[in-house]
Amino acid sequence: MTKIDQHLAARIAEARKRSGTRVEDAAKALELSTMDYNHLELGNTRVDARSLAILARFYDRPIRWFYDGLPGQSVFDETATGK
Repeated sequence: MTKIDQHLAARIAEARKRSGTRVEDAAKALELSTMDYNHLELGNTRVDARSLAILARFYDRPIRWFYDGLPGQSVFDETATGK
């Protein structure tokens, strides 16, 4: 997996922990087994766009939040401000 994949996995795990959500409930939101969800958080499985959108809504976070801290993330800020 790439650094981006690892970063997204860490941010997904952080969002879940901050929200106080159980792994089982997060897995259910994505229609995954608990094991498959764990693989997602560990970065063993690449998160697809659909799943990231579902998780953003589930954790009440903008999609760009998951990318915060990555080099080049300013592209999201430029889009949000209409530049």
